[in-house]
Amino acid sequence: MDLTLVTNKLEDGAYKTVAAFESDTKLVFENAILFNGEDSDVGGMAKELLNIFDADLKNAMKGEEV
Repeated sequence: MDLTLVTNKLEDGAYKTVAAFESDTKLVFENAILFNGEDSDVGGMAKELLNIFDADLKNAMKGEEV
């Protein structure tokens, strides 16, 4: 899973729920952390992006069911 695949699936309407989109997106960042190490530059950036994604998604979904 990578962000290009997530983008393609999003553009193709493959995601039927926000939860499915959220799961795939988080998987991209979690894999970056896992395979590069939490303390690596890539792992650190992936953790930061994961936190930003979580906050932005929560903000976008205020009042919505996920």
